[in-house]
Amino acid sequence: MTLSNRQIKSAITGAVRTVESNNGICAKRFTEKQEAVFALRHPNFPEDFFDGYFERNCATGAGITLDFVTDSADVTLCIAENSPINGSETSCFEIYVNGTKRTGADKPGEYTVSLRGESRVTLYYPYFACLVISGITLCDGSSFRPVRQTKSWLALGDSITHGINSSFPSETYPMRISRKYGVSVLNQGNSGYVCDARIIDPDIGFVPDVVTTAYGINDLGRKPHEQNRADLAEYLKTLKDAFPHSRLYVISPIYAAFLDSEERAGDREWLYGTFAEVTAEVGLPLIDGRKLVPNNEKYLFDGVHPNDAGFSYYASRLGRLLFK
Repeated sequence: MTLSNRQIKSAITGAVRTVESNNGICAKRFTEKQEAVFALRHPNFPEDFFDGYFERNCATGAGITLDFVTDSADVTLCIAENSPINGSETSCFEIYVNGTKRTGADKPGEYTVSLRGESRVTLYYPYFACLVISGITLCDGSSFRPVRQTKSWLALGDSITHGINSSFPSETYPMRISRKYGVSVLNQGNSGYVCDARIIDPDIGFVPDVVTTAYGINDLGRKPHEQNRADLAEYLKTLKDAFPHSRLYVISPIYAAFLDSEERAGDREWLYGTFAEVTAEVGLPLIDGRKLVPNNEKYLFDGVHPNDAGFSYYASRLGRLLFK
């Protein structure tokens, strides 16, 4: 029994829309309006490396899942494309059954998993590649039911929210929290980006119960402090106006090794002081990112981004604050 495109799309979570082509179905995390903003050349990123970089990031599958329950004896997922984005070497996708990982791969092809009784099957899309699914096959006469969560979360942010340096897409902090608390998450992290009110779009197809934003570290050094403060204030005011019925939380940057030096002490104090001041002015709760990941190389990949242990620590603490 081959599922229709309509059935496949009904089981996709973590996306605001889907695009069909001759090759199959591609899920999108950002609205067309947001993608148009990311396509613009940002004045604070003059390097050639960033020409089109943020727009291409929009094609990645961070936080997207295909999630359904079936009583089929086996299921075959047909992956037509899995294209790394922006030169990434991380393009792994994973298949879970009843919350346990069965397989992971990074190449297009057909992937079959055997099931026993009614089972939940979850495909975790790669966080730095564009995956296109062309079909799902079940045993004839089998049941098919998309998983629906009762809680929803919009996660905005830069590379840490996007999931950079997580070994697998299921181990980023948004996906760890989603899995533990039964939350549907729309991950709108875009690696390397900055506070920019233009990217906020409330027309994402649902009203999230919770909205978090975790920008700020990339702004430092690319803009004067005055512009950083103004951009943060405008961004947070726009976010508050866009989601008046959601619980909003602002997450300040986590520990960053490059701010440890005496020369950067002033920047460090300014950064965390500004987040405290601006969130108080706008009237939004602040979560101190330094308390989410310890200042310890055991939890950091490169002194800026968490490793798997860091993502686990981050998710454990943030999840309790948001959903316990």
